[in-house]
Amino acid sequence: MDLCDYVCANPAAAKDIVKTLKKRLASKTMTVQLLTLTVLESLMKNGGDAIHVMVANKDMLLDIAKLIL
Repeated sequence: MDLCDYVCANPAAAKDIVKTLKKRLASKTMTVQLLTLTVLESLMKNGGDAIHVMVANKDMLLDIAKLIL
């Protein structure tokens, strides 16, 4: 929840956070991917508009879709 509060207080940090999440989603370890998706879910629910804009980016959505396929 600290991360969600940080994004709400500093919307410019959303870009760096999404960049880090993309790297973690590319991990070959399923546990890391699952925990990253859990963090992403929390950010989407509590992070505000800045994080929504960054995650709605086509590249991020493609990275998430690759996990499913």
